[in-house]
Amino acid sequence: MTAPQDPYDTDADLAASIAGSSSESPVSTVLKTDERVLARVTDGIYRQPGSAIRELISNSYDADAARVVIKTDRPRFQTLTVEDDGLGMTPRALAHLLHHIGGSAKRSHEGADLGITNSADPTRSPAGRRLIGKIGIGLFSVAQLTHRFQIITKTAADPFRTVASVVLRQYSDNGGPPHDDSAHPPDEQGEGGVSSPV
Repeated sequence: MTAPQDPYDTDADLAASIAGSSSESPVSTVLKTDERVLARVTDGIYRQPGSAIRELISNSYDADAARVVIKTDRPRFQTLTVEDDGLGMTPRALAHLLHHIGGSAKRSHEGADLGITNSADPTRSPAGRRLIGKIGIGLFSVAQLTHRFQIITKTAADPFRTVASVVLRQYSDNGGPPHDDSAHPPDEQGEGGVSSPV
């Protein structure tokens, strides 16, 4: 099976497409990763499903969230939503996240340009918290819970929410078709922050 082609050559192309999209015309892209991620993932960094929740809460902390809410449909536990009141991501920051798995802009000066790190100290959040995230592979941790999820995000300056539906393809050992979970509709989001229904 050949890899799907990505119509976006640069983060700027993807960001422009995300910013101009609507629920009637969603944007589709291919997740990209740096080579060092493959070695780290195969080491079994995220062996427990609780690791995914920890990673999502860490991302909320790094985004200066004061509140993180975890919702489930217990007792079934077929859905899980992690919501925060953090800074949210611009379409440009989301495009970078999707195209650079393992190439985190945290702890770099690029992070300040994307609005995810402090402009004076890239090891801190915009509000000055010491960052938890390091190499940008936390998104893979969600694969412990599901292979299809949404990132719903909005910054205070954005007039709209940005929704990314992510499918992490899983192939069987014998080359079978990808695993497919059903998607869950997004809830409305307030002033800013991220909601990640999984």
